[in-house]
Amino acid sequence: MNPNDIQRQIENGLPNASVRVDSNDNIHFVATIISDEFTGLSRLAQHRLIYSILAEDLKENIHALQLITKTPEENK
Repeated sequence: MNPNDIQRQIENGLPNASVRVDSNDNIHFVATIISDEFTGLSRLAQHRLIYSILAEDLKENIHALQLITKTPEENK
């Protein structure tokens, strides 16, 4: 698994999102996602949405994933 794979999956699940995924070791990842889809959702619900997109890979291919989720308004 590499950052580009994760980024692509999130972008497919949230087509209008701005996504950046970083990793130093391809085991631990940090994903920053900015999306209108997060508007009105709690932080927990935002993270659950991303986890649902990555569900299969979280079982075996992603050891650790830190999420930073924001609405476009929060990113200003």
